[in-house]
Amino acid sequence: MFKIIGIRIHEGCEPNIKKILKEEKSYFIYNNYEDEYSKNPNAKGSKWIGIKHRNDATETVPPDDFYRLKDNKNGPVINISAIVGKNGSGKSSLIEIAIRIINNFAIEAGFIENQSSLIKVKGLKATLFYSIDKTIFYIECDGEICTWRKGNTIIDIQNTNAKRTLLSHSNEVFYTIITNYSMFAYNSLNFQNEDVGIQKDGESWIASLFHKNDSYQTPVVLNPMRTKGNFDVNKEKDLTTQRLLALFTDAGNEKLFMAQTALGYVFSLEKENKLLLHTIESFFKRTYQKKLFDTFDFNSYKKSSIMNYHYKLWSQIEQKIMGNKSLFVKSNNIIKYVSTTSKETDLIIYLKSFSDYIERVEDNGDDVCLGLELPDNSHDVYLLLRRLLDFIQQYCPLINLIQLQQLLMIIDIWDCWKKKRLIDYELKISDALKSQDPHHHAMLYLVYKTISIFETYHYYFNSALTENNVYLFDPSNEFYTNKNRLTEEFNKLYDSLSEEKSFETLKLRQTINYLLHDTTDTSDKQQLCGYDYYLSFVQLLQKTNEIKTKDSSLKTIELLPPPIFVGDILFSTNNTYNQFQNLNQEGLNKALKDKMDDVFTLKMKSSGEQQLLFNIGTLIYHLRNINFSTNQNGNITYSNVSIILDEVELYFHPEYQRRYIDYLLESIAHAGLDRINNINICCVTHSPFILSDIPKGNILYLDEGEDVTQEKSLNTFGANINELLCHSFFLSDGFMGEFAKNRINSLVNYLNNEINEDNWDEKKALELIDIVGDEVIQYQLRQLYAKRFNNSEYYKDWVQREAKRLGIKQ
Repeated sequence: MFKIIGIRIHEGCEPNIKKILKEEKSYFIYNNYEDEYSKNPNAKGSKWIGIKHRNDATETVPPDDFYRLKDNKNGPVINISAIVGKNGSGKSSLIEIAIRIINNFAIEAGFIENQSSLIKVKGLKATLFYSIDKTIFYIECDGEICTWRKGNTIIDIQNTNAKRTLLSHSNEVFYTIITNYSMFAYNSLNFQNEDVGIQKDGESWIASLFHKNDSYQTPVVLNPMRTKGNFDVNKEKDLTTQRLLALFTDAGNEKLFMAQTALGYVFSLEKENKLLLHTIESFFKRTYQKKLFDTFDFNSYKKSSIMNYHYKLWSQIEQKIMGNKSLFVKSNNIIKYVSTTSKETDLIIYLKSFSDYIERVEDNGDDVCLGLELPDNSHDVYLLLRRLLDFIQQYCPLINLIQLQQLLMIIDIWDCWKKKRLIDYELKISDALKSQDPHHHAMLYLVYKTISIFETYHYYFNSALTENNVYLFDPSNEFYTNKNRLTEEFNKLYDSLSEEKSFETLKLRQTINYLLHDTTDTSDKQQLCGYDYYLSFVQLLQKTNEIKTKDSSLKTIELLPPPIFVGDILFSTNNTYNQFQNLNQEGLNKALKDKMDDVFTLKMKSSGEQQLLFNIGTLIYHLRNINFSTNQNGNITYSNVSIILDEVELYFHPEYQRRYIDYLLESIAHAGLDRINNINICCVTHSPFILSDIPKGNILYLDEGEDVTQEKSLNTFGANINELLCHSFFLSDGFMGEFAKNRINSLVNYLNNEINEDNWDEKKALELIDIVGDEVIQYQLRQLYAKRFNNSEYYKDWVQREAKRLGIKQ
């Protein structure tokens, strides 16, 4: 059994770290523990030395199998705890301190070899304590020094072989998954000035702890991915949908959602390929007025080496243009729709100016050249430039230099993929652009995604490609360094596909696997939910297993349908699914069409339903990856996992809050976690429904930075929701809304002839009394009303109306 027991804040912890929390104070999440001192805590010289089990603990500790479902007998042992308190009570501060401790421990223990971007937090003085079976462990941070202790024994991790030390203790460390979907959580800009060292781009140490690609080594990950506090909703949705597809595929037709079954994937081929839509059309519409250069200075071009470079460069450009005439004409036509200018482009001006310069020098001799002669091949360069000028003026006069560079890059990357044998050698880009063959779309996608990665991620391309980037046509000597740059960067990216397997390249890998293994069958076209094709998760599982037997390094998520297809996950009610179970594929497809009212897609679900799926899907995805990690290359395999669900109830209706813990446990039970021994789940929550699934002894109550757990007497497990609200959520002023309470108090003052601060009158008073929902309060207000207005005509009319409503004869 594994528990995150609590955290102690030590004297001298930086105020911006501890915030409202108290120094020399232990915060116990499981409250059958207490502090241990070297002697009587009140005695002079007494020091805190750790924690121990409380001898006087009155709370009943749940048995080890308390949260184990009947169909998960061989799965991990699960503990669930909670932290409760009002906003500003210190809940988030406590979790953030835990994150800092794990971060510093990771660096001290050598995980920086897996993730070089990790940065230590300074000014941290705190200890995290946890237990595995009956042994208590401590991770103690004293400034930049971090110590790991097993009971009273310090385990040496402050050495160059610290990671190797941990390998022999891998069953005594844990991996932490943290989720918080609040807009304002874990903003890296709020953690500045805590780093040992300086972070780039205004980021801070916490930026390194979001989605990582280190084979689950650094022992913490934060979800969702944030950049300077912001998370991309569409990217998260896309990523989580991919994870759900992988989970459902691995499970086959297993029930994985409340009273619903994930059946399969419905999809269609994209209507327009992304290379044409984004890399060409969008780019050309944005850049048709751009100029790389306003003037050209060709004096340096008289050097023989530079002239030779240009002869070679423009010879290659001519060859590529002539081999892809249709592409250039099509691109020129795109500009026609947006351009209203008749001015010459910088490309035409460049070709004219360069060729005119050569002609002028040849005609006038050395005087114009300042005593320098042109190279012998200058006339060949002149003829080449004129040929190109004639072609461009006739067929694509609207294309400028930056657009020419874009088209040349597309052609070069197309050729790079040809050399990797992923694009048909004889296939031209222009022909592929007109094709509706899914394989041709996939080949085009390879080029689109490669350029997209180069544009977006600087570490894949030394200086990210932008619309202002002079890639080929740099008039200085720098073009020598650019000469082979694209091919070199392409090869670096290609090599990384098998080494790093990051999310940035996931879609590229899916497309490659589609072309290599034909992972997605589109031979049988059928209409279902508005899509052309359907693959059940059973079919997907069979196909992925077949491929993985040949290449065990591939993961299910890499073998899913590539992004040239647009689609959705198909669900049915469980009652409907039971009717489908024994049907073959043809019968299933027919039955699905006959039962369209009982099937629905992920997009048809409400935002709350989607959030629940994405929330649980993310957790199960990470758990499965940790479970199936191997200890190759000296990697640690974790058998203990801590899950922190910060503000777990966000987006959820009370019914989903009520069922969340049960659904999470059910999902874990079906996840096939045979290598993870223990899971500790901590819910940071404001929800009484979450709390009613957790025993009292597993709950930490915070109030203004103080641990007030001992003041709470209610047994929370299975408790009435109203009692939980009253006793566990610090509602000292009752359950009524503050606005309603103030209005009623104002009315009471008026009815008691004390003060009329809201311009009350007889009619307004009665109108408010009629809409009060609490019958006791309403009765008391009517009593006061009758006492004040018993002789008025308005009151008498009201009495008659009430008598009639109640059927009382007068």
